[in-house]
Amino acid sequence: DGVRPLRPSDVMILLRSPGVVLHHYIRALGEEGIPWNAEGGEDFFATTEVNVALSILQIVDNPRQDVPLISVLRSPLFGFTADRLAEVRSAAPTGDYYDAVTADGGEDCKDFLAILSDLRQAGRDMSVHRLVWHIYNRLNVLGVFGAMDDGAARRENLIALSQHAEKFESNGYRGLFAFVTQLRRLL
Repeated sequence: DGVRPLRPSDVMILLRSPGVVLHHYIRALGEEGIPWNAEGGEDFFATTEVNVALSILQIVDNPRQDVPLISVLRSPLFGFTADRLAEVRSAAPTGDYYDAVTADGGEDCKDFLAILSDLRQAGRDMSVHRLVWHIYNRLNVLGVFGAMDDGAARRENLIALSQHAEKFESNGYRGLFAFVTQLRRLL
């Protein structure tokens, strides 16, 4: 007869954009007790570029979040050094970090606040998917991360994040806060 029962090792699931959906597959397989092995790189949400993009979305939604704010300032998009961040904080040691940035008189802080204000204004009138692309274009996110090591993969991760936003909205969800909350839950 020569036919044996199917084994999990006989099955392979190929994903076009594993960064977006891999965690769903892993969770579903695990819930069913199906052994699995995932290959294809690091966790989507652990990548620098996705973390920075998520931090930008968080502070566009609410700039009074110290960790995402400092993450964005320190990122290659704005390039604040650790010394500069400490200088900003030392001038305004109380309150949240956003208060310190607004109190600072430096051109770098003023430029950042102007950009953040523009993004927050745009975020009021745009879908999340359009806002993600507006941020990418306004800050040259794809260009900056694309110029780094593994630039093509980094660009693909950022595009996957925008596709996630599009899927989020196609499922009937709306709003930046809801999207950021969903991403935090996935983390």
